[in-house]
Amino acid sequence: MCVKSQCVEDEEAHVRRESASDLDELQLLLLERSRERLKRKVLDAVLLHRFEHFGDGKSTVWSHLRMQQVQGQIGRIGCSIYSPSELLVLLRDPDVRLTQLPFNILDRRWLSADVQQAIADMAAQRGCDLIVMASHGRHGLDALIHGSLTKSVLAHSQVPLLVLH
Repeated sequence: MCVKSQCVEDEEAHVRRESASDLDELQLLLLERSRERLKRKVLDAVLLHRFEHFGDGKSTVWSHLRMQQVQGQIGRIGCSIYSPSELLVLLRDPDVRLTQLPFNILDRRWLSADVQQAIADMAAQRGCDLIVMASHGRHGLDALIHGSLTKSVLAHSQVPLLVLH
């Protein structure tokens, strides 16, 4: 019985290795296809769609992106995030140069003081030339009710801020 169990475990490990290898090849193929379709030798930026693929900067996917960045095939790399805790993890990694965070006018989770200060601090520590943020252009009572991450970062940061409306 033990022999059969070991064979099953060995087969499962082999399938996992093949799947990981296939995923690595697929990732490289997709990045190459992007360069071909965009008619570019270097992709200016690549964002991971899911924070889980970042894996605290230790995932296979992230490692491959870093390798292509070192080889000069990718400019900046980053990740889409969906919570302030994910943002705080990304801000600690110096290799993360882009972050995409979705929110709407009722979304207040990004307005916490630690998030606002972390954005300003990391931009200064990394020597960023510019912070780019979007603004809905709210004024008066609307701005007071909904708050503004952009205005708060502007108040806390010494780095120039480009606001897109």
